[in-house]
Amino acid sequence: MMKSIEKPAVVGAKWALPFLAALFALAVCAGAKAQLPGKGAELLRELDNAYVEIWNRVAPAVVNVDTERVITLPELPPFFREFFRDFGVRRGEKPRSRTVQGRASGFVIDKQGHILTNFHVVEGAGKITVRFSGGEEPCEATLVGTDRETDIALIKIEAKREFPAVKLGDSESLRVGQIVMAIGNPAGMLERTFTVGHVSGLSRVLAEFGERMSLAYGKFIQTDAAINLGNSGGPLVNIDGEVIGINTAWAPGGENIGFAVPINFAKDILPDLKESGKAIRGHLGVRVSTLPPGAGDEYALPDDKGALVQDVMPGSPAEEAGLKRYDVITEVDRQEIDSMDDLVRVITRLRPGTTVRVTFFRDKKSHTVRMKLAERPVEIAEEETAEEAQPEKTLGIGVRDITSELVERFDLTQIKGVVVTDADLSGPAVRRGVRPGDVILEVNRQPVENVVEFRDAVSKVKPDGWIVLFLSRKGQTLIVHVKKPLPAE
Repeated sequence: MMKSIEKPAVVGAKWALPFLAALFALAVCAGAKAQLPGKGAELLRELDNAYVEIWNRVAPAVVNVDTERVITLPELPPFFREFFRDFGVRRGEKPRSRTVQGRASGFVIDKQGHILTNFHVVEGAGKITVRFSGGEEPCEATLVGTDRETDIALIKIEAKREFPAVKLGDSESLRVGQIVMAIGNPAGMLERTFTVGHVSGLSRVLAEFGERMSLAYGKFIQTDAAINLGNSGGPLVNIDGEVIGINTAWAPGGENIGFAVPINFAKDILPDLKESGKAIRGHLGVRVSTLPPGAGDEYALPDDKGALVQDVMPGSPAEEAGLKRYDVITEVDRQEIDSMDDLVRVITRLRPGTTVRVTFFRDKKSHTVRMKLAERPVEIAEEETAEEAQPEKTLGIGVRDITSELVERFDLTQIKGVVVTDADLSGPAVRRGVRPGDVILEVNRQPVENVVEFRDAVSKVKPDGWIVLFLSRKGQTLIVHVKKPLPAE
């Protein structure tokens, strides 16, 4: 019994000092925590005052942007017209017009009354009205300039007084984690709502904006500062009270997932919008894509970096300089071009008439040419690719020689080559963007005019090698890279 009693005593003596040290540490921490509320409250008051100061500085320049659009409702089919007549209702017999109202946000950028908002806010509007808060009379705005490709619009109100204006910051210096604030008019009625969050991500891609916003869709600022319907066109502000983004979209399926167009996009084109009503950008006259991982070997590149020329537009600076399909652009004025986005960024920031030095790879050799940029047409987005990059597993496509039946079935505009009639959704061709109705014109740069030539060209490619398909789709051409699968074990 004595041994059983002595053993705990020994253990207690062994851990006495560490135990007392732990108690002392806890006491110190407790003492520190006892003092924390005073310092914490002071810090919170400073933060509180900072938010209020930012609000007071920026909010007076945030406005409601109300629009009116007249839309024509389509004529109903005869069956429905007869149905409505049976009930004594004459609606739907002829196309009818309807006025649709929109409510969004904007912000004043100078004392002369220029206001930035989104292009999609004012698109097609017959009337634009701006309202300041505080009961001030609404005033009609005129449309100064728009840029569909960055979803930016500039409007102006007559200067009845000196307007409060925001300061534009630098969106390129943003870092993930920085505190930001969104100000706008959610639901079109909760004027100048102020929400706080962070920069949640940079250079976010919103594929659904690809056609509408070809220069901005891969550059969005993501934020968890709440952005809702009606916030479009409002400012995203940093802790210095500078506007670093234009609130543009939110993710309907998630909470506090909002997106803003970087303000530098607007700063770059503001002079053009004021003077010409549109953005004026440089133009090479090529459609390009980013090389998929591992495709650099196909072009004897030192890596997978570069912009692959998908097509060259007739009469463009690129054609005059001798650029061709399958060229890989790696430098512009000694600036490295790692991807399609790099080429877009460099070229569109230059003015038409600028002479640039372009380095590209062709036939495994580096070449350099000089070309004078043209003006980028508003209605096109030549640097965007039609290729859809996705994962891959097996080749998985069926092809047939082109027949009159297939021309009608797929509405083909190209009668040479072979047409894709079947596609396995799990195959690499489909996952690289190949679709039924595509017409394959070349395999690894060799023309194919029938199924026999297509199969022969594919058979020459070693397993795990690249099959480079040159396609025609609805009158447009594109290049797709497909890895030939390894034999099944």
